[in-house]
Amino acid sequence: MKFIFFILFLIPFSAFSQSPIKKIYLDSLWSETNETNHKYHRIIESFDAMNESYYIKDDYKFGVLQMEGNSKTEDGSSKNRIVYVL
Repeated sequence: MKFIFFILFLIPFSAFSQSPIKKIYLDSLWSETNETNHKYHRIIESFDAMNESYYIKDDYKFGVLQMEGNSKTEDGSSKNRIVYVL
């Protein structure tokens, strides 16, 4: 009985609990580009919600964190509290 409750009620709710993520590809001059020519990619969480700040994370092409922080704009152009990772 508990197993049926878990499948019918909890699994559908967990599918909707994830925040939307937007991924932008950037070249070596930090200009937006396509997936083939990118050097970095920026991940913006909750980009479709009207938030006061958005969590952003910039990674190198091969997946290593370059910097992370918050932005006042959903495209990541206005950065607050950036933490650079070397």
